[in-house]
Amino acid sequence: MLPNYSQRKLAVYANLGRLLVCLAWILQVLNVSWRSIQPNRSLQVLIVFTLLALSLVLLALVLKQTAWDRRDNLLLDLNAVFTIYAGILLLLPQALDAAALASPSGRAGLICTVAGLMLAYVPPQEVHVFHMSRRNSPLVQRLLINQGRILVGLGIVGQLLGARTG
Repeated sequence: MLPNYSQRKLAVYANLGRLLVCLAWILQVLNVSWRSIQPNRSLQVLIVFTLLALSLVLLALVLKQTAWDRRDNLLLDLNAVFTIYAGILLLLPQALDAAALASPSGRAGLICTVAGLMLAYVPPQEVHVFHMSRRNSPLVQRLLINQGRILVGLGIVGQLLGARTG
């Protein structure tokens, strides 16, 4: 979903996401309170984010063994979305607490984010489209990627709205 893949960009997103999770742990342990940064992250959320960071590292190791041509793009997109959610965890932890996730906008946000990530990697041959464009696989792939971007954006907005209602 992110244009112009590079190994450096992947490393930046991966390391930034991990750094944000480490920073969230430090701020929680030290009980830091400053503007919107409040020490009200639950232990469960911090553990889930730590496990997600570790699973991204393991997924990268597993996918490096495959010959799939879009594996690097998938890793880049997963790390970018993880970094965004880690930033939300750091700056607006109310968006990821149990009350926000129980709200309709919080649940819709998570569903849209996951669906957007999955939609961007659907093979274009498996999509039922108009008869004219069925032969135009790159057009269908661009359409799926754009729809995935929109869904991920809506998911993030929904998650932020969950903080207001939660």
